[in-house]
Amino acid sequence: MINYDEREMKLLGRAFFQAVERGNPDTVASYLEEGMPVNYQDPDTKQAALHVAAACKAREAVRVLARQPDCNFILRDRRGRLPSEMAYAFGNDPALARYLGNKERTQAEAQGLKLTYRRTLPVLTVITPK
Repeated sequence: MINYDEREMKLLGRAFFQAVERGNPDTVASYLEEGMPVNYQDPDTKQAALHVAAACKAREAVRVLARQPDCNFILRDRRGRLPSEMAYAFGNDPALARYLGNKERTQAEAQGLKLTYRRTLPVLTVITPK
């Protein structure tokens, strides 16, 4: 990867995160093939692409990111949230949250770490009157 200064890397990171939000697996894969670090964290939010994809329910982007051998599933954002917590709380996707949670536990165990989860508010279901 080309050495970018901090400002350029932040702009590139934003563009990468936008591709992740849109969930286009080919575009996300292209960024990674060109050298974008799979574990790049936004300097302000500390979110990685996996956090963004999980929060946006971008399952195809999650699959592309998860296939990367150096994908760090146990990175936490500035508020201490894991990608599985983002999938549950913001993506309203319990199945994706379970998938990511399994990946997080497996990676933590392999590194000899004890993984703890934040208390996450339950997903709200809006009931509309008939």
